[in-house]
Amino acid sequence: MDLRGKHVLLISPEPWEGVKLSKHHLAEALAAHGCHVHFLPPPDPSAKGVELVQHTGMDHVRYRHWLKGVNRLPRVIHVWYYRRLIKRIEQLVGHRMDLIWCFDTSRMQWFPGQDRIGVLHLVDLDILHQGEGLMRTADVVFTTTGPIAERVRRAAPKATVHKVGHALHGGWLVGTDGLSTPRVTVPARAAFAGLLATHYVDWSAMRAVFEAFPNITFDLYGPHKGYTDPDLEHVRTLANVHFHGLLPKDQLIDHLRSADILFLLYRTDILLEQLAYPHKMLEYLSTGNVVVCSRTLELETYTDLVVMAKERNDALAAFRWAVQDFAALNTEHRRTARIAFAQERSMEKLITKLSPLIPTA
Repeated sequence: MDLRGKHVLLISPEPWEGVKLSKHHLAEALAAHGCHVHFLPPPDPSAKGVELVQHTGMDHVRYRHWLKGVNRLPRVIHVWYYRRLIKRIEQLVGHRMDLIWCFDTSRMQWFPGQDRIGVLHLVDLDILHQGEGLMRTADVVFTTTGPIAERVRRAAPKATVHKVGHALHGGWLVGTDGLSTPRVTVPARAAFAGLLATHYVDWSAMRAVFEAFPNITFDLYGPHKGYTDPDLEHVRTLANVHFHGLLPKDQLIDHLRSADILFLLYRTDILLEQLAYPHKMLEYLSTGNVVVCSRTLELETYTDLVVMAKERNDALAAFRWAVQDFAALNTEHRRTARIAFAQERSMEKLITKLSPLIPTA
């Protein structure tokens, strides 16, 4: 399907305000591609009926639920409720939606049909305790990883499923000229960016790495308060570790580019499929810097791009290898390969990839 000029209702599980994630970036990219995007976040109890607000080149829909427990009601009532909401949005827009592009399995549980193409886009495995009705009624399902695609195929054997991977916001690909040239031969700074207040992060492995390299400065970017872990509490006391909190994207890009090593160590011993392909990986690779990571299923064959720990206990050894072999891992050739991998997975190129996979009504 040629998406240019199409009206897309994009259903997001997160509001527009706050941290921007893949659904926000895709909404922006679709608008830039020539789509008429109507962004539907979670309901707002303060909204009066259904309202449209023009912002960031698209319509933002404000609405509130007026029917309690809609997910627990029979399918016929549930579908009627969401068809009614979509028709109200269409009345305000003055055009029928061509596509319902849904990232959220917690609200609408079946696509409305009626000549509107249903696209289900799944980026996380842990949300799939819901959404089987969406999987069965979608015209096409896109997933970021193999484990998610397999879960969909088990729940909906007749579904059309495509594993399409993650895509990178264009901001990370601006100003990449010169990033292929190595700056240093010995690493002095390492960085991690992402949500720190989560059980996904392997604080035991992180602590071991930080303590083993007291001469390296470790900069941690992202929310870190409100989570309790003994190893995290100890890490807070280390002189070579600095917590910077959540930074605006343009500042974060500069900080990660100025690091020597980027790392992400997750609890893949218990969350291997959930963490099969962290979105952060593309952002890291776009800098050209050496990347150390826990086991990442979708990148296990890309040994030229990352230094990967095969097991949880291998994290320290992987980081030590990256430090010892830093000069060989940080050549212009290796840096260029990382940047090229990220460039080939931009949001714009993802849209080009997805367009022919979306059927016409």
